[in-house]
Amino acid sequence: MKLLILKQAKIEGEIEPKVLPLGEFAFNVDEIVMIHSVIDKYDCVIKNVCGIRTKQGEGYYVLGEMKNIVELIESATWTV
Repeated sequence: MKLLILKQAKIEGEIEPKVLPLGEFAFNVDEIVMIHSVIDKYDCVIKNVCGIRTKQGEGYYVLGEMKNIVELIESATWTV
């Protein structure tokens, strides 16, 4: 099992939502099935936060741009 440590995010407010960093948590990279951008109620992308969905159907907001999170996951799954 390969774990990846990310920082969980909390989104507050509907108008100009604020992203608050929460604690760190570790993901089993083999359990991640989807990574997506997060949008507000006005269909605008919320910057510096993305969503992760697991095989169990759980969803999390994580701090960071989607490109960077994908690179971290890819590097964690790289085997030599």
